[in-house]
Amino acid sequence: MASDSFGAAKRLPGKRFRSGTMGDALSEVYKDVEAGFTASELNGIVILQQDITNVATADYDITITDALTLVDVTIIKTAALAGDNAHTVTVVNAADEDIVTAMGITGMADGAVLRMTAGYDDSKASVAAGGLFRLKHFNAGAGDAACRVLLTCRRT
Repeated sequence: MASDSFGAAKRLPGKRFRSGTMGDALSEVYKDVEAGFTASELNGIVILQQDITNVATADYDITITDALTLVDVTIIKTAALAGDNAHTVTVVNAADEDIVTAMGITGMADGAVLRMTAGYDDSKASVAAGGLFRLKHFNAGAGDAACRVLLTCRRT
């Protein structure tokens, strides 16, 4: 599957991806997404979801019950443009150490998708059972910074 195939799939609610192992797996994940999940697991891959509203700068803690290692971050804008200010999301561990450095959502249109491309520190990515991932949301003011953050993790 090409790296941009997932984003181009444009799956309609209630429709399935092509049959086969990956298609069936994606269909199951999308059922959870449409149902408003906060966490979903498939074959040892765990996806955690946090919706961030257009509020002042805030931290969002996602407490986990099992040991997980963060492997990817995806941000989906859920409102209109984020203006000209520096709106960012940073993923840190409980010790406030950056796992993923600030991902900028400034100027993103509603529905735009941003994937982690740099700033990943694998030495900080594993979190023990009972630990947490913290999303540090910086809202610079003007523009709507609402978004959905998906953390893709693997069990460790």
